[in-house]
Amino acid sequence: MTFIQQQAQFELLRAMATHKPVLPLTRRGYQAVAAVQVAHKKTTAERESAELKAPSWPPWKEEKMGIDAQRGNEGIFSRAMNILSQMREAGYSPGLWEKTAAILAGWDTDGSPTVQTRTFMKHPRRFRHGLRIDRHQDIWVARIRATRTLREAWACFLSYKNHRLPSHPEVYAAMAERLIYGQLSVKRGFDPAAQALPGDGLEVYPEPSSARDLIYVSSDPPPIDVFVDDMIAHGFRPSGRLLGLLLKTAPNFRLGMHYLRWSGMTDSQLEALCTVWSRPLEYQNELQIKAVRGISDGLFGSLIKFLCTPSNVAVRNLARDMQMADQFPALVEQRQAHGSVVEERTRDPLVVMSDFEPGPGQSCPPRMLWHALQLTKLRQSHNHSAWTTILFTMGRDRLRGRPSSRTRSIYRIVAWHEILWVSRLMNEDHVELGEKGFHTLCVAFGKAVRAELEHPGSFEKALAGMQRAIRGDLIQADHRASSLDDMTETGLQVLKAEFHRLVLPGSPISGLTEQSSFINGDTGNEISVSPGLHVPSFATLHAFVRALGTVGDDEGLLHLLRWMSRSAVPLEEASDEHLNGARMMRQTLVAIRVFLEKLHQPIGARVASDSEAYDIVSRTPGWEWPSDADVEDYLAEPVYYV
Repeated sequence: MTFIQQQAQFELLRAMATHKPVLPLTRRGYQAVAAVQVAHKKTTAERESAELKAPSWPPWKEEKMGIDAQRGNEGIFSRAMNILSQMREAGYSPGLWEKTAAILAGWDTDGSPTVQTRTFMKHPRRFRHGLRIDRHQDIWVARIRATRTLREAWACFLSYKNHRLPSHPEVYAAMAERLIYGQLSVKRGFDPAAQALPGDGLEVYPEPSSARDLIYVSSDPPPIDVFVDDMIAHGFRPSGRLLGLLLKTAPNFRLGMHYLRWSGMTDSQLEALCTVWSRPLEYQNELQIKAVRGISDGLFGSLIKFLCTPSNVAVRNLARDMQMADQFPALVEQRQAHGSVVEERTRDPLVVMSDFEPGPGQSCPPRMLWHALQLTKLRQSHNHSAWTTILFTMGRDRLRGRPSSRTRSIYRIVAWHEILWVSRLMNEDHVELGEKGFHTLCVAFGKAVRAELEHPGSFEKALAGMQRAIRGDLIQADHRASSLDDMTETGLQVLKAEFHRLVLPGSPISGLTEQSSFINGDTGNEISVSPGLHVPSFATLHAFVRALGTVGDDEGLLHLLRWMSRSAVPLEEASDEHLNGARMMRQTLVAIRVFLEKLHQPIGARVASDSEAYDIVSRTPGWEWPSDADVEDYLAEPVYYV
């Protein structure tokens, strides 16, 4: 997105420069250009400068080798900082917005360096004036964000408190965000070989290994729950973006409900969002509809993520578990819709989450995934983030304990059918699947097909279990699958249709879509990415390649390769926005060769190199046919779907 914004601004600036007389930039124009540069990824020079920053604070340049002294100041002043300097030279004195942007661009108000931080700037109109700039909360929010480690951020927060400045919820929210990502970094572990640098994302980096470089703080950073309690004690309840982040990252149901109780929600809102019913129709009440549709898309998406997190399935009897809404909510709703099972309707909810008390072996209330699905349907929003979370949850392996590999295979086939059913609901409500949703579909389809290939007979067992669960037809007519071939054909049609929607939104789709998704009539009128339309990442294309390759759809792979070649320029521009873009592009091309030549199969099943694929790759600028060594490396490392 920032690349497109930057290109659009460059076109306007060139037009202004060639106009007679030359059109000068206003303060708002300079701010717009600087805002895009703050949000843009670092240039090569900026990355080299960032790598030379000392581990101590402030992070002045540290020459690590003799050649570093010859580099001069290139990259020390970021593009955003240069724009702000040009703005000052044009006669515009720096105000609150400019000072805040400068801190995020790498330089504090006192001239000391900070960490160049990639972020979206608030609109200048949203900056509230009234305090001196050095006392303004936005300055301190920027200082807390423009740090590398937890202790650096905590030192900024303590400095803010030591100045006895008026407490402000935005400053507390900024510090809470650093504490959250600090705990996540410890939990996930930090990869020292990662390409990301401080400021590239929200990650918090480990403290310096040398005690000499550690920044002094009078007290250690507290755990996030302790900090939130202190925040509440100061009269600031978590709300908006902070509440959403707390819900998404809550380590358990109890703590998430604690945040919800102390949020800015009213009691009626909280009760409505936390009331779980046994049937979809019971959700159609005025109080619940008003509560679900009255919160922002971001907060609602975080609530759905919170509900989906404790949704793992404790498998005891998979055939019986398919009839339980806790484990497979889509199957149970289909059963209710078919009317094959009469369930008693009551006026009492199944459970009110805010009143739930965990029992032995029960860490959260029942039907959390079911509840998330019903709330998302009730919201009737065209925003796909909540739907995507549900799709991802259904697609991931949620089996607890140590299930057998056959049980896991059966589960993956059932999960694929649930995902198909949910995607149909999205289409009926005119909700776009989006790139993340499409990626999830590719992953789930590949898992389901491989489950049957690895354990023949799993599809029949899954089919029989689903038929018993629904007590009737398996699924709706447009997603009917009574055999493995039917499942494969239906899955390919769905994936190709969704790919077409992804790259050509709003255009009509044919029934089979192979002709409309990858070629439009004869090869002379082939479709490529049009400027301004969504360009999928190579990570998504790689998942699509693996889905096509798993079922042996060689023609589909060639169609996709032709489309990629025609769209090579926008694909490369989009991949340049990702640090792993070049690697994922290479991995996608290697995967295409692996599946076309059947190199993932025993030697007897392999075939010679496809000449058309080789010609396409060879004549596309910037591409190169994968070598045998590339193939060996690809096959040596297991590729996990995430």
